[in-house]
Amino acid sequence: MEATVDPQPPGSRLDADHPENGVLIPRRNTAGLRTLIRPVSQTWNTGGIPGLVTALFVAAFWMLPRALDESLRNVSTEVTKLVTIPLFAGLPLALSWPALWPIWRGFLKANLISMLAVLGWLYSVASVRLCTSYLQSDQEQLGHVFCVLAGALALAWSLPWLFGNNNVAAKVSRR
Repeated sequence: MEATVDPQPPGSRLDADHPENGVLIPRRNTAGLRTLIRPVSQTWNTGGIPGLVTALFVAAFWMLPRALDESLRNVSTEVTKLVTIPLFAGLPLALSWPALWPIWRGFLKANLISMLAVLGWLYSVASVRLCTSYLQSDQEQLGHVFCVLAGALALAWSLPWLFGNNNVAAKVSRR
């Protein structure tokens, strides 16, 4: 007797490990955009590393407290932030993610979880404000949210490995 599993409808998952279904925008809505971007991406983003480096540098810049404070004070800086994060961090990461080796993806996930946990702890216990535009209570609340988010992501990303959901472990081990 064989067990069968019905496939999920396209675009129903918000999991970055399943780029064939889409992350936040289902892929069936982005076909025209993909055909325009794919040739350019294949020439400069071999292996996904250049896009990953671009995304990490842009994200690192906008994580600086000075950049965050300036974006709250200056409308043009805020608009620049709102334009550059999706275009120069999100898009290169989305184009690079499928091309990255599984070890790179695992490294990035582990780094994200550990950084969220460390920043959450730091924001929760710091006796001074780290960003001058936010209140101390806001900083502590963000610290608690970061810690909860780190735990939730660690749990969500490890459950398929522990219980064999969707044969994720088998897919990665075949590569």
